[in-house]
Amino acid sequence: MADVIHRISELSHTRHSWFGCSDDDACNRLNHRHTVLMLLIFSAILTSRLFISDVIICWTPGEFTGNFVSYTRHYCYVTNTYYISMNETIPTLSNSHMRRKRSIYYYQWLPILLAFQS
Repeated sequence: MADVIHRISELSHTRHSWFGCSDDDACNRLNHRHTVLMLLIFSAILTSRLFISDVIICWTPGEFTGNFVSYTRHYCYVTNTYYISMNETIPTLSNSHMRRKRSIYYYQWLPILLAFQS
């Protein structure tokens, strides 16, 4: 991981030497070098969590076995989800306006968005 970060840092330095950006002050260097590196690191961490641990924890019935729970969590990650606190009841299909009101649309796109911003 440190090797990847070092290579990205070298790539950023090489790009700036090609385009002759030697008149930058500390704020500009922080903006176009270190911010890019920080966004790439955060994107890599969020993406690696997808393969290492559970990205999101969704409610599953008690009779689900390990494979069903894993499938449900992956399904919850790639589809839009909505938030329910622990003391609320699960909404029915007739109460779908509450689902739309509390939907979270950005969760699965966050690593891609951070990589794109960098």
